[in-house]
Amino acid sequence: GADRHLPLLSHFLQHWIGTLGVLPQFVYPDVHTTSVDAEIQVERFATARKIINDAGVPLINTDFWVGHFDSISRKARFDKHLKLAFPELHRHNHSKSKSNVWIALADVDEFPQLEPGESLAARLNQLDKDGFNMFTGANVDRVAADGSLQSTPQSEIPLIQQYPYFGVKINQK
Repeated sequence: GADRHLPLLSHFLQHWIGTLGVLPQFVYPDVHTTSVDAEIQVERFATARKIINDAGVPLINTDFWVGHFDSISRKARFDKHLKLAFPELHRHNHSKSKSNVWIALADVDEFPQLEPGESLAARLNQLDKDGFNMFTGANVDRVAADGSLQSTPQSEIPLIQQYPYFGVKINQK
C-alpha cells in the first residue's frame, strides 16, 4: 500500500515491465492507504500516480482507494481487478495470438526471478504446452548489508545493491 510500500513501486514496475517483459497496458495496480488524513491521501496518491505514469501504465488501469486491507478486502480487490482486466484479456485470447493470457496477482514486494537467460514469455509458453494453468515460486526475503529488513529502499539504486543478501524463513517448532 501507499502507506509503507510506495518506495518499492518504481522497482516493482521496472522489474515486471522492464525485466520480465509484461506490457504496461496489462498492468493493473491497486494502490491504497489507510490514512484518514485527506492531505496525506492526496500526497501518497499523487506520488503513486507519477510513478505509475512514468512506467507507461495507463492510469485508467489503476485503482486508488482508502480503507483497511485484510484477506477479505484483498479477495474483493483482486476480483475487481480481474473484472477490469477481463475485456482486454478476452480480446487478446480471441485474437490471432498463439499465446494464452496469464494473470499474476503480485504484491509490490514480490519480484519473481527466472533462470539466467530465461524469459517470462518462454516460461509461460512452455507451461501452456505442458498443460499447466498455474505456477508458484518460493518467497525469499532480501536483507540489507546490516541484516535489516525494514530500511526504506531508495528508488534510484537497484534493490539488489541495497539488499545484497537473502534469507529464507524456516519454521521451527
